[in-house]
Parts: sequence; C-alpha cells; structure tokens
Amino acid sequence: PFQSVTGVELSSELHRTALKNIEELKRLNRVQAVNITSIHGDAVSYRLPPVPHVIYVFNAFGADILQGVLDNISADLAEVKEPIYFLYNNPMHHQLLEVSPEFDKLSNAFGGKWMVFARPAKY
Repeated sequence: PFQSVTGVELSSELHRTALKNIEELKRLNRVQAVNITSIHGDAVSYRLPPVPHVIYVFNAFGADILQGVLDNISADLAEVKEPIYFLYNNPMHHQLLEVSPEFDKLSNAFGGKWMVFARPAKY
C-alpha cells in the first residue's frame, strides 16, 4: 500500500464523484493507503510535496498541459533523492517524456496502453 494517494481533478463533477468513491472504498474497508484524497484543481498549478512519488496519468490532457506538469515535477521534486516513477496510461504525448532529461523509459507500451518512465535516484 502507498502512504498516500492524491488525485487532482479539474472538473467539479468528477471531483465530487472521486470523493464519493473514496468514501465508499473507506466504508468497505478497501483503502490501504494511510491517506487518500481528491483535490479540486488544475494539475499544472498543483504543487507536489518533496517526497518520492509514483505518478499515474491517464492521458488526461494535451501536450502543453503535460509539459507544465513535467516542469512542475522537475522543480517540486528536485531535492528528492529516491527514484520518481511516471506511469502513463494511453500515452498520447509520450515523446515529451522520451526527450526529457529527467526521465528514462523503462518499458515500451505494454498491453497497447501503458508506458513506464523513471527519474533515476540522485545519490
């Protein structure tokens, strides 16, 4: 289980749905993370806490927004020594990660929909 899981949702309706889903999972005792939440906001303006991350994205936005998210990851997690993982489902803009000096591609698309990238440890 992860220590925390945070979703960032721009749509008010989808954010409310996420909150309801979280409450239902808690009620059914199916949450293993210490903290699980949904944030109503813009992924580009969301600041990541400086801890190790596994970031999951389902092709939620265009290349310009993804580039802003990647820039924030680089800035917000610059001091994190541990690896940072980026799991990209339906990777429509994977070339942004492939040319990024921060990330290495760990796998080609598998199952036709996934690519995995990692920023190596900084020791």
